[in-house]
Amino acid sequence: NLGTGVSAGIIINGSIFHGSTGVAGEIGHIVADTQGRDCPCGQRGCVETIISGTGLSKLWPAKNEYPIASLLRNVSAKNKEAEKVWNKFISTLVSALQIITVTFDPEIIVIGGGVSKTGAILLQGVKEYICRLEQKSSFLSSLKIPDRVVIANQEVFFGALGAALIGRRYDDKAKEEN
Repeated sequence: NLGTGVSAGIIINGSIFHGSTGVAGEIGHIVADTQGRDCPCGQRGCVETIISGTGLSKLWPAKNEYPIASLLRNVSAKNKEAEKVWNKFISTLVSALQIITVTFDPEIIVIGGGVSKTGAILLQGVKEYICRLEQKSSFLSSLKIPDRVVIANQEVFFGALGAALIGRRYDDKAKEEN
């Protein structure tokens, strides 16, 4: 989920994986740039400081429009600074996708959240970047990450749906205990 923050919902055998302390999926706090911006979590250069909507608004401030829309408009106009920010955004996102892939080996990676509303442009940027990396690494090529990555259906509010399903699961457990 690329929204105000960055997170991942990890589904294993049909169940959400929370980890031993509940922090599983907080991929926004993987450090991507040790010289990067301070993150509210206390670290420096977290993925979230680059690829979240909040992080992107600091890398590419835009007045009266969404930063991602402004950035992409400027990339289309061949603005060199916009291209630099876009490349940093895409390379950081791809790095997070690689980490997810080698850690969990998911069948599918669905990119959702407000930033994903760019749809095909975002997906194309991710796939092109990964394909360039694959040319240099047979290991990376063997992972077939471009085949696993899709953009979430923008008609479905996955965050709300996930929260409702978690709530139902806890409600079902409470009923079983009583």
